[in-house]
Amino acid sequence: MAKDDKDLVITEPHKLEPYPFGILSVASVMDYTEDQDHWARYTAHEYNTKAFRATLLSTYDNTSYTLYDGVSTPTPRFLEYIPFGIEVEDFGSTFSLLAQDRQERVLKILDGITGKAVERELWSGDSAKIGSGTTGSPTPNANNYLTKSGASTNLTVTSAGDNPRLALANLEKNLAACPIGNRGVIHMSRKTASVLTGVGLLQRVDFQARLDSDDVNKKGQALVTVLGTPIVVGTGYSGDGPVGATGATATASAEWMFATGYVDVHLGAKKVINEDLARSVVPNTNDVHIRAARTAAVHFEPCCHYAVRVDLSTINNF
Repeated sequence: MAKDDKDLVITEPHKLEPYPFGILSVASVMDYTEDQDHWARYTAHEYNTKAFRATLLSTYDNTSYTLYDGVSTPTPRFLEYIPFGIEVEDFGSTFSLLAQDRQERVLKILDGITGKAVERELWSGDSAKIGSGTTGSPTPNANNYLTKSGASTNLTVTSAGDNPRLALANLEKNLAACPIGNRGVIHMSRKTASVLTGVGLLQRVDFQARLDSDDVNKKGQALVTVLGTPIVVGTGYSGDGPVGATGATATASAEWMFATGYVDVHLGAKKVINEDLARSVVPNTNDVHIRAARTAAVHFEPCCHYAVRVDLSTINNF
């Protein structure tokens, strides 16, 4: 006997659970309400690691040692940033699932993909590249991102890629050489992280690596180096290296890692763009297209920005 449509029971969808150790579990995340979204047009961020001088003074004579000089060679106290947008579009027929809350669905999808989208922008700068080479204000291509041409210092010793142990050690060494010597962050793909974790170079710990004041977000596990440097393992990280560098494109055996200062993520309010469902219908197909979007920004302390190409095939040769 054929079942009537009224007998159809729709179960709850699987919860969208992000991968662990992503950007949102390590960075300091600032969520904005709709009333605060004025920040989303054009922003400038102040950094405590810029435009200062640190000196060691002798208590016996007038000699001194300059620990860091960010004054003689001028460095900007503020760096501008042009926020980017994240948009999702949900498709459905007007003849099916009439009881479904499609606006709630599209907002859940937007929330679920936010981490991956932020990671992609931080690594590859897809949005930042769009304005490159054009004129006007705000300054095009102002945003910094991991693979930006000329932005990072390449620590690679061997053109084919360094042994992962050496590569990781050089990133740690140069993070320590940053002006203030505060904790930095190392970025890598899930493939590279899997290889390094397999030989004990990375470890899971029962505390959260974030530095913000939200105690709720300090719960859970973090992935860190043996020295305690937080690792961002991004689902949006491609493994590619700096634009224009030798071997910039990731291969089956070689990928890139980056080290930066601490990371901040700014997330605007989630909004359904076309709340009027009647205006969301495409008459020719009777499909409903519902879109939701939010503004985002991701930036890191620019005191240190290092890159290294890693030959994963040499993991056991050191």
